Formats: sequence, structure tokens, C-alpha cells
Amino acid sequence: RVVDEIDRLVCEFGNISWEFGPGFHDENARAFVLSPSGDPDLLPVTREIIAAAPECPGWEFHPAKPVKRWDRIILIENRDGTTAAVDVSNARYVLLRHPDGMCTVLIADQQLSELPAEQQRTAAEILLDGELGEELRMTAICEVDVQRELDNHNASAVTAIEHIREHVLSLK
Repeated sequence: RVVDEIDRLVCEFGNISWEFGPGFHDENARAFVLSPSGDPDLLPVTREIIAAAPECPGWEFHPAKPVKRWDRIILIENRDGTTAAVDVSNARYVLLRHPDGMCTVLIADQQLSELPAEQQRTAAEILLDGELGEELRMTAICEVDVQRELDNHNASAVTAIEHIREHVLSLK
């Protein structure tokens, strides 16, 4: 009943999703996360809601999905209802900066590239949300392209995915 009530209340604000689980900053805490579902226009709404949250010892509140502490395994639901695990721990990327300061990310990963196009996009967003946090992804990344391999033109700029957050932050 509590989950249904939270879901009902959050849905009143629009296409906002939510989750709760272990704390991100304090492993002994619990975290409540609102997500603007990748929509930058909803970020002010989630920020306002979280800003109004009361102090609650043992809880963290976040207006977007924070950076994950994770093993870089993405679970994708197949069309037949089964779940597939996609290991993106060996993913590599190239960051292309645009004049407006936004970036295109080229991601090279064999498993990711073998997914159908829609699942590729979803998995790439999960990967970037996990590495950058949802807010930084929405405010810094304008386009994502998944490839099996990156061409030789970009070879000198290819970097392991675990460095993308520091890379993006260095460009802001």
C-alpha cells in the first residue's frame, strides 16, 4: 500500500519516476530518488520536491539518479519477457564537444552494439546515468551513439568508460 501511495503521489507531478534503496553517500542510510525520466524540463520540479523534503535521519534524498557504485552489468528485458545481462565494464568512449558546450558520446561495446536499437539507447542511458549521474547526463550530453568499434579517426581519443565522469566535468 505504501509503494502504491508513493507512486500515486509522485505521478501527480508528471512523468517523474522514483526509487529507493541503499544510500549513495552513507552506506548505513537509505536513499529516496526522484527521476525526471531524462527530461531536463522536469529537473526543476524534482529539485523543488526534494528541497521541500523534511530532515529525516538515516535517509538521503536525490532529485535525479546519482552516480552508481556498481559492477556495470545492465539487465535488459527481452521481447519474450526474459532478462539478459549486458556487461558494459569494458565499454570505451569518445567524447565530442560541440560549440555550445554539450557533448556527443560515442560508445564502443560489443554486447551493447548487438542489442536492438531501442534497447541500445536504453542501455546506453543506464550506463551514462550510472557513470555520470542522471543530472550531469541531461545537462552535458546531447547525443549518444553506440558502435561495435570506434573508427581509426577517433582512436587516439578512446578512453575506458570509468573515466567519463571526470572527463565530462573537466569540460564544464
